[in-house]
Amino acid sequence: MKHIFVINTIGMGYEGISSVILNYLEHMDRENLDLHIAVFPNTDRKILERISKIGRCEVVPERNNNLKEYIIQLCRLLKTREFDVVHIHGNSGTMFLETFITKVYRVKKTIVHCHNTVCSHPVINSILKYPMCLLADRRVACSQASGKWLYGSFSFTVLNNAIDLEKYQYNKELREQHRERLNLGDSYVIGHSGSFIEQKNHEFIIDLFYEYHKINQNTRLLLMSDGPLMAEIKKKTEHLGLEDYVIFIGRCSDAVEYYNAMDLFLLPSRWEGLPLVMLEAQANGLPVLASDVITDEAVCTPRTFKLDLKSGKMAWVEKIKYIENTGFKRNDNMKSFIQNKAFDITQEASVLRNIYMDKRSMK
Repeated sequence: MKHIFVINTIGMGYEGISSVILNYLEHMDRENLDLHIAVFPNTDRKILERISKIGRCEVVPERNNNLKEYIIQLCRLLKTREFDVVHIHGNSGTMFLETFITKVYRVKKTIVHCHNTVCSHPVINSILKYPMCLLADRRVACSQASGKWLYGSFSFTVLNNAIDLEKYQYNKELREQHRERLNLGDSYVIGHSGSFIEQKNHEFIIDLFYEYHKINQNTRLLLMSDGPLMAEIKKKTEHLGLEDYVIFIGRCSDAVEYYNAMDLFLLPSRWEGLPLVMLEAQANGLPVLASDVITDEAVCTPRTFKLDLKSGKMAWVEKIKYIENTGFKRNDNMKSFIQNKAFDITQEASVLRNIYMDKRSMK
């Protein structure tokens, strides 16, 4: 039996890192694995229910708001439980904190796992990433770009942000049901999924939709998730007179129903690692228009396009117009494209299990 402790440094929720963690653990062969997952006190009940089906929740104080108590509780857990593996998920060299603590308590294997190519504290990151790399027993990244950004010349393993392809496959009947429920009619629906934070560039999304709506007034915009900038974006929507055409879905646990309702998925992020939502949209057969900061590894299907944000919003408007006029058929099966790029969770979960079990894998 291997005792595994999984830590998401930003907490378990509905964002990308949490989705990656749960996707892997839910689809993994868990025989001879004793899984423990760190959760913050305010973790959503539905997330806790998902975790309880695969392992045990270990409550720790919020890392950003109560660092001292967070460290104390981590030390208690590592002292009282004999974990064989601690798997730390994050975006920067601040994972050094957890890595150092695991070494103090002689954990057999510490894995650091990078999910981005930018962080909000570059100076601290530059100081801590080298000692973090030295202490970690295994370095993992969601893409080549994120691995090179954080680990530099240190070796690392790419573990793709894989998804359940069957779950996200397009369903015409569900499309009709959800479009009727959302009162979308025959409108051309542009969608986006991402927390309302600077990284996801919602202000640009609204500006872009404003310009495109001038060309085609039979368009709607669906925005999934929530976040600190949501109120500001709602005000901007009202200021531009778009409140009847933009639908704020909020936080949702089943994004696929909204993917089915969309005609185009938009992802103009300012920075990214390897976005899970982009893979989900492609698996659903959606055309995707994304910013060129996103790694080429995430481009799986021939109906996915990338543009430079600096090219200006009118260049993006023209590309949306091209995609709409092309009329991609949603009944095309995109599954094979994504499988060929190793984003099928059934394949990738076994790779992570092998890392946990100290077995050789193909990666």
